[in-house]
Amino acid sequence: MKVRLSLIIIISLLVTCIFNLGSSALSAQDREIIIVGEDNQIFDVKASGWEIPLTVLAYGKGAKIGEIVTFSIDGKNVFETIESRGAIPVHQLENYSHWSDLKAWTKLKTQSTSFASLNISPNEASMFETLTAKVRDIQRSRADIRPTYLTVRMDSLPFNPKAETSYSIKLGVQVGGSVVTWEGTVLVLDIPIIQTNPVWVPAQLHIHSNFSDGTKSPKELAELMFNKGYVVGYITDETDGGNDTEPAIPATTYSGATWNVYQQGVRDYTANIAMFPGSEIAGSTVNKGFGNHKGHALAYGIGSFTGSNSFETTGLRYRWFLPQDLLNNINSNKSGAHSTIAHPTNIFYPWSEWALSVRYHGMELMSGLQTSFAPQSSPVVRWRSELTRHLPGVFNGLAFPSARTGSDYSGVIGSPGINYYTFIGLDSAPPWSNLRSLSQTVVDTALRKGRTIASRLGGVAAFTIKDSSGTDRQIGDYYSQTANTQLSSHIIVQPTISGTYRIRVVENDFSRTVYDQIHFLSGGVASQFDFNFSFDPTTTRGNFYYHLIVEDLSVSGGDYIYTSPIFIKSI
Repeated sequence: MKVRLSLIIIISLLVTCIFNLGSSALSAQDREIIIVGEDNQIFDVKASGWEIPLTVLAYGKGAKIGEIVTFSIDGKNVFETIESRGAIPVHQLENYSHWSDLKAWTKLKTQSTSFASLNISPNEASMFETLTAKVRDIQRSRADIRPTYLTVRMDSLPFNPKAETSYSIKLGVQVGGSVVTWEGTVLVLDIPIIQTNPVWVPAQLHIHSNFSDGTKSPKELAELMFNKGYVVGYITDETDGGNDTEPAIPATTYSGATWNVYQQGVRDYTANIAMFPGSEIAGSTVNKGFGNHKGHALAYGIGSFTGSNSFETTGLRYRWFLPQDLLNNINSNKSGAHSTIAHPTNIFYPWSEWALSVRYHGMELMSGLQTSFAPQSSPVVRWRSELTRHLPGVFNGLAFPSARTGSDYSGVIGSPGINYYTFIGLDSAPPWSNLRSLSQTVVDTALRKGRTIASRLGGVAAFTIKDSSGTDRQIGDYYSQTANTQLSSHIIVQPTISGTYRIRVVENDFSRTVYDQIHFLSGGVASQFDFNFSFDPTTTRGNFYYHLIVEDLSVSGGDYIYTSPIFIKSI
C-alpha cells in the first residue's frame, strides 16, 4: 500500500514538472505583445510638434526592452524625424485575466474615440466602461507602467500638415525576434479664436500633472496643450489627506507639494499659453473622511489649500468632503473662486447629490472617455435639468452651471487623451505674443459669468440676443424683457471640419425651438445667421433660458457644440 502511494506521488510530481516545463516553453514561444497608444489625437495646424505616447505590454517571458524600428505617416517613411528614438521598455503582465481584459479594451478604445465614425452600440459602450475600470485597476497595481513619448517635429517632415486632414501613423517595435506594429490617427485642425466681443479662446480646464497622479510636468503639459491649440490651461491636481479624517499638514497636493510649490510649478513653463493652478477634490458620504464616493468637483481661482479665513469653511486640504461642504469650501476659498462638477454622469465617480442648495459655476458636458455627445446624452440631459432647477436664482445674480468640458488626462494606461475644448469669452483680447502674462482674474471672471462654449472637436459657435434697448446680450447674460415681443438674434459658427451642420437655438429644456436650420459649413470659415423669434408669446411671465446647439450631421463621430445660455425674465 505504501509502495503504491509512493508511486502515485512520484507520478504526480513528474506530471506537474512536465506540465510546468510545457507551460514555460509555451509562454516563451507564444509570447503575446501589444502596444497601447493614443489611437486618435487632435493637433493644431500651427503645432510645432506631435507627441505619440506608447506603452509596450507583454504576456509571457521574454525580452524586457524593445526598439522602435519603423515609423511612417501616410505610408511615408519618416523614421529619422523621431526625436529620442531608441530603446523602449516592455512591461510584462503575469495575470492572464488582466491580459485578456487589456486586449479587449484596446480594441474598443480605438472604436470609441474615433473622430470619423463613432459607431459604438450601447452594449459596447457599457463594456468599454467596465473594461476601462479593470485597466485602471491594473495601472494602480503596476505603478511602474508608464508610457514612452515619441515627438515628431513639424519642421523635420518632408511635407506641411494641412488642416482638416487625418494622418495615419504606423510604427513597428522589435521585441526579441518579433516586430509588433501599432497604428493611430492624427487629425490636424485649425482650432479657431473668434475675435468678437467677447473674444472666444479655447481652454483645457481639467488635466493632471505629476504633482498628483499624472505622468507629465506642468511644463511638458504646457507644450503639449499649445500644440493642440489651447490658449488657456488649468492644471487640476488632487489634494492630499488620504482615506482618513486627518487633514494633510502642511496642506499639500497628492505628491506632497505645498500650495506655493505647486503654484510655482504650474507657472514654470515656456510655451505661449496661459497656465493656472486649480484642484480636483472628492465628495464623500463622510465629511472630511473617506466614505462612499459622491462625485468630484473642480476648484478654480483658489488662493491656497488652507483657505482665506477659517480652515474648516474655506480649506481644501482634506481629500474628502460632503458634497455641500465641498462646493461651499471651494466657492469661499477666496474672492473669485468658483466650482465645477466634473464628469457628472460618468461611470467613474459620478456626481450623485443633485438637490443641494449651494450654487456652482459649471458642469462638464464632455469629459474623459465619453462615447455619446448628443443632446440626449446623459451629461447634457442632466445639465439642462440643473439649468432649469437653478433658473429662478440666476435673476438674483446667483451662479448657474455653465457649459464646460475637461479631458481628465493623466497619461497613464486607461487615461483619456487631451480632448475637448471649452471656449471662454474674454472681455478683451489677451496679449497674444505673451499669453503667460494673461491675468488669471480675467479668465476666472469670464468663467464665473458663464461665458463658455463646450466643443468636442474644437469648433466654436456663439450667439447674441438684442434686447429692447438695442444692446446685444451675450452668452451668460440675464435681463428682463416685455412678454410677447419680437427679438432678433445673431449666430456665428466656425467649425473645424467642413460638413453639414444642424444649428438650433432651444428654449429651456426643449420646451420650444426658436431656430432650427441645416447648413453646409466650411471648416475654418466663420458663417453668420440672423433670425427673429417671438419671446413669451403666450405671456406666461415666466423665466426662460436660450442656448445654441450645433451638430455635425456628416459623420457619426463629428463635432458637437453647446453654448451656455442667455437668460430672460418675462415682464
